[in-house]
Amino acid sequence: MNQHAIPAHSFLPTEFTRALGQRIRDARNDRSLSQIRLAKRINRRQAAVSDRENGRMQPDVTTLLLLAEVLEKPVTYFFPPPWGPRVSRGDLTYDEQALLLEFRRLQSEEHREITISQLAALADLYPPT
Repeated sequence: MNQHAIPAHSFLPTEFTRALGQRIRDARNDRSLSQIRLAKRINRRQAAVSDRENGRMQPDVTTLLLLAEVLEKPVTYFFPPPWGPRVSRGDLTYDEQALLLEFRRLQSEEHREITISQLAALADLYPPT
């Protein structure tokens, strides 16, 4: 069995739910929201937000979509490696490969965050038609 496989009937928290909860916490902190404020925005209890952040509860699909919308993250953001989407080099265009190589040259986490924000803002200016 894969070391990162998630058993169907495992007790929470698991490695996966802890990692997912950390992603929720990080995204909430990025938006400078308290657990109470986030709970109100997604129509959930603060205790449920806390339980999800601590890996004691898994979000259902609706909650995950609400989290993505309110926290301004793609749904896939909440699935950390090794469970998240996998992209092989062959799946990337030349431009995507070049962008990734330049991104990897950035040493500062702050610069990486700025770069992602700038790309997101640019994409928002010119949405796909």
